[in-house]
Amino acid sequence: METKIRWPQALLVLALLVAVGIVPAAAAATGGPHDISRLGGSHAFCKPPLKGPEDLKKFFATKRADIDMLLAATAWDGKAEDLYKAVENGQFRATEMEVGTTLRWMALRRAKKVEFIANPRWKGVKSVPVFEISFDSNGSHHVFLVPYVCVNLALLDESPLPPPPVAPTAKLSVAPSSDCVTRPITVDASGSSATNSKLTGVKVAVKSPDGKTSDLAPAGGNKWTVNYRDPGTYTFTAVATADNGLSSTPATATAEVKPCPPVAAISASPIEVLTHEMFNVETCASHAVVGNLKVVEVEVIDASGKVVDKFETSSPCKKDMKLDKAGTYTLRAVAVDDLGQRSAPAETTITVLSRTGFLADALVGKERREREEFDGGRCAALFGFNGGLSYLLDRQTYIAGLGGVAVNLRDSDNSSLFADVEIDRIIGKSFIGGGVGVWDFTHSDTVTGDLILHGGVNLTEGSWPIDWIIEGRLPFDGMDSIENNYIVWTGVRIHHKMKH
Repeated sequence: METKIRWPQALLVLALLVAVGIVPAAAAATGGPHDISRLGGSHAFCKPPLKGPEDLKKFFATKRADIDMLLAATAWDGKAEDLYKAVENGQFRATEMEVGTTLRWMALRRAKKVEFIANPRWKGVKSVPVFEISFDSNGSHHVFLVPYVCVNLALLDESPLPPPPVAPTAKLSVAPSSDCVTRPITVDASGSSATNSKLTGVKVAVKSPDGKTSDLAPAGGNKWTVNYRDPGTYTFTAVATADNGLSSTPATATAEVKPCPPVAAISASPIEVLTHEMFNVETCASHAVVGNLKVVEVEVIDASGKVVDKFETSSPCKKDMKLDKAGTYTLRAVAVDDLGQRSAPAETTITVLSRTGFLADALVGKERREREEFDGGRCAALFGFNGGLSYLLDRQTYIAGLGGVAVNLRDSDNSSLFADVEIDRIIGKSFIGGGVGVWDFTHSDTVTGDLILHGGVNLTEGSWPIDWIIEGRLPFDGMDSIENNYIVWTGVRIHHKMKH
């Protein structure tokens, strides 16, 4: 049996569907907007109609399974939980859907099945009351409409959310990162913002070694020059702000401020002197690392560690002084700058020699003397030793008093005790001098004074230097016959405490 399609009847059915506001989903999936002019009836998504907000909340609470099915069928890219929360939290308002409003899709029921129509356009005679639900989900802003009369949930619009505001960034540098107190430190801060915001400022704070934090005063170009008197670590923090209300993560940098005390220097000239002899102390090489040198404090310390003298040098940086006791002394200098910083000690030593010393001669030679027991002069070999004390008048001149014995190897009865007083002058490695003596203490009848002339050359250095000596003596009572009255001998001299 052949079935014939009656086109007038088909068109009439389609007209009736449009009249009640429904176009099958399969048909609606193609083409542009589809006009609807009436809502409600057998294709209403939920009955009864909504009267107020509580009804809307009840609808979403009781029809969740149907709504989930609808959202899945439409391939909506939001999250259903976000829609439910928006309703629960009251993110909706009562408004009206104007004539000509085009929706993305609208729900409907057909034969109790959940379906939807795409791109419906409201072409009724007037606007209809709806609830508008507005919320964000999955990176987009979504707007749903729910008409009171049919509760046909509809998607009005969805649009990507604008990018979230981006915080600015801050940069901070400190140069140098390590330097002395009071020296300038440059703090350079800058910031940058995202393309959708504008930088409003950069704020810099500094935390001092004592833990206190303070802000740096605003500076042109966000660059500061600072200096600090107190040593330690200074921590700088920069924060940038933008017109979107956000602040950057703090940028930090540190500067190590070092004490940098002054440097002390001291020297003495000469480094070996006699008691009561002037010498010069100089601290001119002392200097400040930062600021200015204020003074150099000098202590004179003996071998036991006792401070025996102290003084200061500044300008002039030299001082003449003398010491009255022999020994080795340490001169210790400490420089002080105008910041109150003190240097490490600088030291030098000076040796002060005693002016008194021990003097001894060992001599061999010959004597030629006129005596009553024999006519004319007679020669005899002599061996002699004397010793005594010396006193330095200056570093080249000393006087001495000695006593000794001369052994006559030819005639022991003519051996003699003698005493001398002499003055000597040191010339380089040599010396020359003379004096007077008293000879023949053991022979009261022949006691006489004599004139002494001698000289010598240094043989060894050290605390006990040894000299070669040659000496001649002329008795005062034999001056009229010098050829028969003289003594000539030679040997070695030890002079403790004296250096040539």
